[in-house]
Amino acid sequence: MLLTPFDLLAKAAGFNVLAYAIDVYGHYQGPVGATRRANARDHRTALIGYIRGYLAGLDWLFDPGNAEAAAALLRKNLPQMSPSLAQPSYSVRAQIDLAGIRTVLELGSRYGEPRRVLADPAKYYDPQYYQAALSN
Repeated sequence: MLLTPFDLLAKAAGFNVLAYAIDVYGHYQGPVGATRRANARDHRTALIGYIRGYLAGLDWLFDPGNAEAAAALLRKNLPQMSPSLAQPSYSVRAQIDLAGIRTVLELGSRYGEPRRVLADPAKYYDPQYYQAALSN
């Protein structure tokens, strides 16, 4: 499975898309930032500050007035990214999707080793830090 913008690069290089995860699984949670609960608890202020900074970066990134600068940054860090591929990459926005987390847990339960049941998204996702970052 490839994530944007790597799927766009593969298509531009002539590879075929066999399927998109969303078409096969419906909701599917992609990459996330993560920490252990104890670390989050012990470094609450820093974690909330990190989330605020991340959200501020996303606000800048998705401000239409910054589209050209954002595409230039992408091309600078992915030199193989052409200007025509940078724009579709720019339109993909990330977010936590609880249904997507459930899908990842179901797949992990089915294919993961050692075998175990992974069922409760709340065990892996605690929204309190995100909510705190939004409230201040």
